[in-house]
Amino acid sequence: MKKLATKINNFCYGVEKRLGIYGAAFLFSLLLMAVACISTTSRWEVHFHGTAFSQLSINPFDLSQENALRFRILSPLLGYLFFMHGPEMYLYFILFVMTIFIAGIYVRYRKKQYSGTESVGMASLMAFSSMANYIFYFPAYSDPTSYLLILLCMSFYTQRTTMTLLLTLLLFNHEGN
Repeated sequence: MKKLATKINNFCYGVEKRLGIYGAAFLFSLLLMAVACISTTSRWEVHFHGTAFSQLSINPFDLSQENALRFRILSPLLGYLFFMHGPEMYLYFILFVMTIFIAGIYVRYRKKQYSGTESVGMASLMAFSSMANYIFYFPAYSDPTSYLLILLCMSFYTQRTTMTLLLTLLLFNHEGN
């Protein structure tokens, strides 16, 4: 078992040496998300709240349309600003945010001096949990943005101004946060 952990560590360190810690984290999170997508039943059409969030991403400030999720504006607004709006593109935007969240898990543990094996293990726990599986089955929900903001809150908890900003953004993403 130690040989396997050593091989994974050496592989992680080699990838980090070539791509840097952020590039390695993004590559590992892409691979983990791809395996998680294959291992679950994915739906590639938006429905339920995903439809409302997709509509908001087309024009977040169109007050002429009735939308019950209007106050959960952050994720649709980001999708709009990054030109990933509408039912098809907003779905991929949310998957991209989930990928960044998993990469953030890897980076957080690497910066806390965990080994590559432990960091990939923690990222895998998130990638194969119900957090990611939920997004594959109910695409275009805004939850991954909340997860990412909560991870950032955990990283910057000692900085009062940054925490205030992150908590405010969390409220704009989902009032239940």
